[in-house]
Formats: sequence, C-alpha cells, structure tokens
Amino acid sequence: MNKITSRNKKFNVLMDDFPVMICEFLPDTTLTYVNRAYCCYFNKRQEELLGKSFLQVLPKSLHEEAKKTFFSLTPEAPVSVHIQKTERNGEVKWEEWRDRGFFDDEGNAIKYQSAAIDVTDRINAEIMLKKQKEKYQQILENMTDVIWQTDLKLNLTFITPSVYRLIGEKGEEHIRKPIESIFPPESLEILKKTLEEELMRENTLGIDYNRTRLLELQQFHKSKGCIWVSMHISFVRNKQGVPIGLQGVSRDISETKKMQEELLIAKKKAENAIEVKSRFLANMSHEIRTPLNGILGMLQLLEMEDLKDEQKEIIELAKKSGSNLIQLINEVLDFSKAEAGKKDMFRKPFNLKNLMKEIETILIPEILSKDLDFQVEISEDLPEVIEGDSLRLKQVFTNLVHNAVKFTDDGRIDVKIDKVMERDETYLLKCLVKDTGIGIPETKKEQIFDVFSQANEIIFEKYGGAGLGLSITKKIIEDMNGTIWVESMEGEGSWFYFTCEVNKSKDGRMLDTTY
Repeated sequence: MNKITSRNKKFNVLMDDFPVMICEFLPDTTLTYVNRAYCCYFNKRQEELLGKSFLQVLPKSLHEEAKKTFFSLTPEAPVSVHIQKTERNGEVKWEEWRDRGFFDDEGNAIKYQSAAIDVTDRINAEIMLKKQKEKYQQILENMTDVIWQTDLKLNLTFITPSVYRLIGEKGEEHIRKPIESIFPPESLEILKKTLEEELMRENTLGIDYNRTRLLELQQFHKSKGCIWVSMHISFVRNKQGVPIGLQGVSRDISETKKMQEELLIAKKKAENAIEVKSRFLANMSHEIRTPLNGILGMLQLLEMEDLKDEQKEIIELAKKSGSNLIQLINEVLDFSKAEAGKKDMFRKPFNLKNLMKEIETILIPEILSKDLDFQVEISEDLPEVIEGDSLRLKQVFTNLVHNAVKFTDDGRIDVKIDKVMERDETYLLKCLVKDTGIGIPETKKEQIFDVFSQANEIIFEKYGGAGLGLSITKKIIEDMNGTIWVESMEGEGSWFYFTCEVNKSKDGRMLDTTY
C-alpha cells in the first residue's frame, strides 16, 4: 500500500511539472485530479477545483457539447476536440483537448481523463496559411497569364487554371495532352531546338540561374484554330541545380501580332506613297529646272548687251530670283529624298583639304561680295585621305557655310575640323562652322533644325529660304552616325557643331572628291 502511495506521489509530481493541462473526473463530472498547469490556466487553486464539476471552468455555451463529447467516449480510442474561447480582454484562444474514458469489464465508465494544450499559435498559423493559400489560388485562377512546367521530354507536369482563358481548355484536360497536340509542328520544332540549345549552353558555360529565353510561338486554341503566345522560359532544377524540366509564363499576343501586321502594311503603303511623291518631285524639279536654266542663260546673254543701269538692275534681280528658285527646288528635292530614306551613303577615299577648297571655290563669290574673312583649319593629326561620302559631307559644309555667309554682313567665318576619337577602322570628327552674324534667339535654338523652320518672319522676309537646309543637314549627319547642335548669342554670331564618322582610307592615293 505504501509503495502504491509512493508511486502516486511520484506520478503527481511528474504530472505537476508537465506543461500540459491534465485532469480526471468521474462520470458525474466531479474532478478527482488536476495538475498545476490546469490550475494555472484557469487561475484556480487545486482545492477550489477538486470535488467540483469540471463544467464550472467552461463557458456555459460549451457545457452541453462537453458532456456530449465525454459521454460518447468508448473504450476503443480517445477523442480530440478543438475549443475556441474568448478571454475577457477580447483575445481569442484555442485549446486542443484529448479525452479518454476508462471502463470496467461490463463497459461502464469508471472515470474520464482529459489533457489539453494551448494551440492558439498553431491554429492562427493554420488560418493564416489557409487564407494565403486561398489568396494565391484566387490569383492563379484570375490571372490572364499561364504558368506551366514540363519535364525534359516536354510533357506537362503543372499548369495554372488560367489556361482556360488562354486556349479554352480546363487545366486537367490540357495537362493530359501530348505536346504534339498543343503546338503546331513549326512551333514545336522551335521549342525543342531552344531546349537543346539551352542544355548545350549549360554544359558548356555552366549554371546560370537568372537566364530566361523569350519565344513567340503559335499554339492550338480549342475553338479559334491557332493563336500567338509569348513565352518566357527557364529551367526547372533539382536541389543540385541540375535541369529536370522547363517552366514558363505564356501570354496571348494575338492582338499585338495583328497590330504589328497592320502597322507593317500601313508602313509599306506610306513608303510607297513617299516613293511616288519623291518620283513626282524629281520629275517636276527636272521639268522646272530645264526651262529655268534656259531663262537664266538668256539673262546672262542679255547682260552682255549695252544696257542702261536700270535694265542691268532688273536683269540682276531676275537672275537672283531664278537662282533662289533653283536653290529652293534643290532643297525640296533633297528633303524629299531624305524623308524617303533614299540618301544612301557611298564610301570612297577622298582628300579632305581638296574638298574644303572646292567648297570655298563655290562660295567665294558670296564671301567676297560681303568682304568677309574666311578660314579653314584642319587638325594636323588627320590624314589627308579619308574614306566616306564626300558628296554628302560637302553638302553639309556647303549648307552651313552658305547660311553663315547669308546671315553675316560683317566679320568672319571660320571652319574647324578636329579628330576627337580613333577606332580600329574609323575616325570620329568634330566640326565647327562659326560666324559673326545676327545670331539666333535663345527660344529658337531647338526649332531651327525642324522642317520649314525660320528664326522669325523678319528673317524670312529679309533673307528668304524655305527653312529646309538645316533639317536636311541634320538628316545627313545622322546618317553618318553623328549629331548636330548650335550655340549662339543674338547679335554676336552662331557656332554650329556637328560630329560625323568617317573611315580610315585603305588606299593612300589622292582621289577626286566627287563621283
């Protein structure tokens, strides 16, 4: 008897140190044992609980459910239940109770034993996990893009429910299909080739976890035939980083493809219209220039006659108007060609110094008529012979110097050419055309390179011009991989800078600057 009592004491001490709430009670709900954890949880002393019904510590709303649970216990197995309780401070607690009944040989209940732990943190985590799962499931179901995975044989192993929006098939139906039933032969071949290329690349260069490939393929739709999809694909890897399949995101781009095709058709139509316009302008300019040159020739012959001063002024005015008209025709034609992209660059060796002398020869009458100083300076580290489109470069310098002469009544015009960068086969030139003319208002600097642009109406009335020269010049410079910009002070002059790319000459001979 003493040994049994001693064992009971040891058992009670062990149960008191156990963090789980434990109690025993009779079939009439009278408590016969409670451990320390049980007392602490309900904030009661042991003597306040023993001999009393265990129902006194439970909310009245749980009494019937608790009695029903215990009285339904059988000898076969214990029962686990979760109980939700709201504390006085409003905090919700969850308890997990594990109840067991002890019965005599005739099946009558002798006592019941109940053990409980606080599972609030676990239940809250499960609730949170469930909400997160529902949230992501909702995202997957409502997204328009399709996320998928395959093995290395391109058999589908996973696909999101959004596949229904993409191709009109449910995920469980689509995932069972062979890959040949998903893509047309051409698209399937591209996909297989991409997989082979990526595996080969990985074997050669090693693992690249950030690598993705973008493909645009056709895919079968359940009711629409074929649609276009874009696919960002990468490898699925095991823990060792070895590729075990493909994964990707697919998006319907059929409308984008349709728009691209429509834009391409519209572009071709626009190009054809520009081509027709260019041919028309070229023909018209020829038809106009032929009689106009005849008129100018007749004026020159007439000028040789013995004329009065007033008649000479009239002839000079007519010649000037005719020259302006020819220049306008040339500019319109050049602009039309530039707009149509017809100004192909022809690269041949030429002598830069000779090119600048030609430009000076063309413009020297205008320069001398205004008594202007004119100087050209070419960097000494540039070879005399370079390779490029001398005709286009000549047109650029001629336009800029001609403008400088036109807008400068007194002072000088300077041209400077420097080499600012040298590569294996090319030079980058930085060129300057500087004048001491009327300058450009600050608000007009960005506009002067626009089509039909003049600084203001007064300049147009005084100096004329169609406002095409600088826009043509800009287009030519851009074709030579360069840029153009201007610095100017109104009333003091302008500094037109531009860069252009020329090739190193493979032929050291001095060649003509024209074709």
